[in-house]
Amino acid sequence: MLRKASRLLGATVFPPRCCLCEFEGTWPDLDLCAFCQADLPWDCAREPGCITALRFEPPADQLIRELKYHGITAHARVLGGLLAIAVRERGDVLPSLLVSV
Repeated sequence: MLRKASRLLGATVFPPRCCLCEFEGTWPDLDLCAFCQADLPWDCAREPGCITALRFEPPADQLIRELKYHGITAHARVLGGLLAIAVRERGDVLPSLLVSV
């Protein structure tokens, strides 16, 4: 209950903004608008032992490069949220460890 209240308060004080187009974000934990989220290059391929959310194509590659080379750490939260969405939609279990490649 306390966690939900703090997330709601944080989203009220600092409303989410799309990290790609600056429109309003879709929900408190994801700084993407519905349009940019729908346009992402979702990776539907399933490799054994490997979980991916996006193909390395625009605009996903932009988010990764800005995180890696420019230190925009807010993109890490967005990319992690997208990975969680992909895992849940596939019916998989969230991993206990993530390794970036």
